[in-house]
Amino acid sequence: MTIRIGGGPIAQSSAHEDNELRPRITRTLQIAHGRGYALSVGSLAGLLYGGSATSAEIESNIANDGYVKSGGMVCLAGSQDLLEDTIRRSEANSKYAAVYQELAIKYSRELASHCPFLLAAAAAGSMTTNGVDIGDDVDLNLLVEDGTKYVTYLASLLLGLKYSLRYGEALGNGGLRKLICVNVVWTRSDTRPFIRQDDSLAFELMLSEPLVGSDEFRRVLERNRWVERAFPQAFRDRGEGQSHPPPSVIGRALVTVLANPRLRAVADKACRLVAWSIYAAYHWIRRNDGEAKARLELVKRVKYPYEVFQD
Repeated sequence: MTIRIGGGPIAQSSAHEDNELRPRITRTLQIAHGRGYALSVGSLAGLLYGGSATSAEIESNIANDGYVKSGGMVCLAGSQDLLEDTIRRSEANSKYAAVYQELAIKYSRELASHCPFLLAAAAAGSMTTNGVDIGDDVDLNLLVEDGTKYVTYLASLLLGLKYSLRYGEALGNGGLRKLICVNVVWTRSDTRPFIRQDDSLAFELMLSEPLVGSDEFRRVLERNRWVERAFPQAFRDRGEGQSHPPPSVIGRALVTVLANPRLRAVADKACRLVAWSIYAAYHWIRRNDGEAKARLELVKRVKYPYEVFQD
């Protein structure tokens, strides 16, 4: 089964076909708008549906009706409400991006050391769209071994609590707000290949920046060559590195205790119950927070069917 969410069939085109540039610009903006933001001219050129173009090519094609440009940002006509927030975030990004990136790397490496079932962790959300602002979550997508989805997710929640207590107040995430937000946990089987194959997931994979396990993330892309039809940029050289740190005492203990497949299955089910309780309690406490509710609905829609509890 293949799930497609909007966008229709993926068109095949190349960056030099000027007569096809406007539909590709429109499609890219549609995907970005569905995630709640506009794009700068430079970002639009680099993230362009069907392959990257130059900023000059983008400029010459958005001068016509159908597009609105303001403060260096571009949106489709009718989506001007996205411009103000996108411009504000772009201005804040230069101040906070490095801090969030450093924190994301530190967290990912610590999680990998404590939970050796983690195969890869990739930055997502505002960190990958030059839109980081104070008060944002650190958004991550995780890839894990089969049968360890909830062991890993519970570990990520517990470690995330530590980071919230230590760094949350300074980054505008004090109180009950999460600092670390794991958007999806893909198992290896989920990616062989993804049952959902559409423009939005291809966009997600293109944007994802591996912080740990870059080689494993590269293998995920190789198993999903359909992404190339929409965003060949996803297969860019992401460089070497981002290898796993050595396992901690906790990590070694987990490997030993959960070496038995049956015990691992029982542990994963138990961790799901505990993690669901934490997840449900958190969202119940914030049930009257319109912004939190809107974000949860966005994540469920954009990440479907891979949001953590959509199994």
